[in-house]
Amino acid sequence: MKNFPPNLSGRRSLPEGKPPAEMRRQKKTQELEDIIKIEPSNTNKTEEDITFNAQLNNQDDIAVVHLSVIEEGDEYRVRFYNALLPNEGFQQIKEKKPPEKFFSRLKDEYKNRTQEANQAEILELHRKVAADTKRVFSKREAPKKIDQWLQEIEQKLQNKKQKISYIIINDRTSFEIPWEIIQLSNEQYLGASFVTVRWQNITRSKYTKYENYDNEKKSLQIRNPIFQSESCSGKIIGCINKEFRTANLEESVIKRYSDHYKDCQTIDDFLEALNEDNSEIGLAFISCHGYFQDDIYDMKLMAKNDQGESYEISLNLIENYSFSCLKKPSIIFMNACHSGRLGKDKWQDGEEYFLIGFATFFLEKGASGVIGSLGAVLDEYAAGFTENFFKKCQEYPELPVAEILTKLREDAVKNYKPGNTKSEFNFLITFMYVYYGNPLTVLQLPQI
Repeated sequence: MKNFPPNLSGRRSLPEGKPPAEMRRQKKTQELEDIIKIEPSNTNKTEEDITFNAQLNNQDDIAVVHLSVIEEGDEYRVRFYNALLPNEGFQQIKEKKPPEKFFSRLKDEYKNRTQEANQAEILELHRKVAADTKRVFSKREAPKKIDQWLQEIEQKLQNKKQKISYIIINDRTSFEIPWEIIQLSNEQYLGASFVTVRWQNITRSKYTKYENYDNEKKSLQIRNPIFQSESCSGKIIGCINKEFRTANLEESVIKRYSDHYKDCQTIDDFLEALNEDNSEIGLAFISCHGYFQDDIYDMKLMAKNDQGESYEISLNLIENYSFSCLKKPSIIFMNACHSGRLGKDKWQDGEEYFLIGFATFFLEKGASGVIGSLGAVLDEYAAGFTENFFKKCQEYPELPVAEILTKLREDAVKNYKPGNTKSEFNFLITFMYVYYGNPLTVLQLPQI
């Protein structure tokens, strides 16, 4: 097994005559016991360390990188895994948490500016976030180490005529780190240089496989996300806020790329359509206002219909829907401010820091992937992102949705001109969109 410390002494022999599956299970259990018993180097190894290593078992694809980030008091720990790295592929680094000012800007300054702030104010906030990201992490060791490890993996894969397939980012801290826009040593950006996929320790996702590991102290239940290639096809269900100046543009874009589009006048109609429709839905698209709240359960989406009537849904109320149609492969695209943000689940029991939001909700209900924004987005640029997304899906019909977002970020980097307002907005807002879910999911649109 590649993901455990190399200093395990001796070679273990397994009882003869047992089925291969049982032998593998016994081997994994023994290795978990050995990790706990190692002294003194592992006396501080937590259950979190043990489960992280165990989760990576059977995920030794050398082209896949795992990046896990956890919060530990005044510090945060980055754990990095790839089977080609030393120390059985497992690397980690601890450092002090980032300045509170940087991350509170995402929470406080953004929160109440989505409706009334003008373009200059919103642009300035995005600039500050990007500048703070660059400033903070240029002075920290963790991003430098990540860059170093990625370069090492790339070199080894190049020798094998391969490249990194994707990076799975499991960030369970309160810092809301915009990983995709972190700058690498080659003056490129993580989310434009590599396919990045966000993930959480989701309990009920269709990709979550449970395995039990028993040791002399306690039984540990390990959640393994297992991803396989899948395609999303079928009709598109949409709800577009009618008060947006770009509403007609977004609707025309969707109709251009879909033979079967169902337009819902209100968010209620949109949710009911997802809840009751048994047909195949390739994409559920909602373009509306999004409001982030300190209590994540109060986070909401809001849209107006043609009559100017407002309809909204909070994370607290959406739990009432089953969305059985999402059991078939489907993508959720929430083109709304803050729609991709997560917050701490205050109802969770235990020490682990659980993050939830609309993205994790839809994944638990069965969605294959979810696109959302980490910050405030302006109508014009949000509509532009929608159009660019559909164009890329049409241009590269074989590429997974996560890779489509990577290509959009590549374009934003190529077209970036500092000082040019439109170019800056396009660059910064494009990097605000992130993808949660299966990195191998493809959205199939009709060829036009």
